[in-house]
Amino acid sequence: MTLFKNRYRIESIRYKGWDYSNNGFYFVTICTKNRNCCLGEIISNKFVQNDLSVMLNEIIVRLPTHYSNCFVDEYIIMPNHVHMILKLYFKVETGLKPVSTGKQYSLCEIIRGLKTFSARGINEKQNIIGHNFWQRGYYDRIIRNVKEYWTIKKYIQDNPKNWLKDRNYI
Repeated sequence: MTLFKNRYRIESIRYKGWDYSNNGFYFVTICTKNRNCCLGEIISNKFVQNDLSVMLNEIIVRLPTHYSNCFVDEYIIMPNHVHMILKLYFKVETGLKPVSTGKQYSLCEIIRGLKTFSARGINEKQNIIGHNFWQRGYYDRIIRNVKEYWTIKKYIQDNPKNWLKDRNYI
């Protein structure tokens, strides 16, 4: 598959045929616009928050209150990006029948909400309107097995101490 089908449209990197509201664990990376390091800094291999990352942290923690089929398993806020493992699941009452109440949100709806809520709050805090805080799109990977899950979880936890080697470090 080529990255560009034509010069005006970028092809999707999403896994063809996969329903992104399916049960499962998803690894997600979201970068700030132009990878601007505005969410804090790394000092002595530890992430030091600022006002913007504190606000973003609150929004991430509250995601399951807005999206009932979402669980934030692991995450780290870095100076210019966020890594997360999100678990999406069907709620089951009894037997195999999904719960009739509540909506089954897809990964893209949840990430869109996170980016919208946080950009709005960050823009208000900085007293600006309509600024694109986040880079267009995001990276996601369906976590396929337990080994991959633990590898990604460790990668997220170790991200601050590996900052100088990180491809998002600029």
